Amino acid sequence: MSMEVIDFNERIVWETAKIMIEDEGNPVSVKLLDRDYKYIYTYIKKNAPVDAINVFQRFPKLDVEQILYDLREMYLIYFVRGEVK
Repeated sequence: MSMEVIDFNERIVWETAKIMIEDEGNPVSVKLLDRDYKYIYTYIKKNAPVDAINVFQRFPKLDVEQILYDLREMYLIYFVRGEVK
């Protein structure tokens, strides 16, 4: 199987989604991110690709869902489904 990027308008099933780091079009410096955003982004960058459910488990006290959507809107990450090659 190959990876399939999840569209912006599509509902994400967190149990099956993987998070990738955006290589292009990254206009936001990580230094400008709030503390919680920085923790999650740094975790993803060090371990990419990451199963989305692992992020929820790693940061249970944070609003992970909203942070992930916001990071995607900042073009720092994107979501895929299927096998990552």
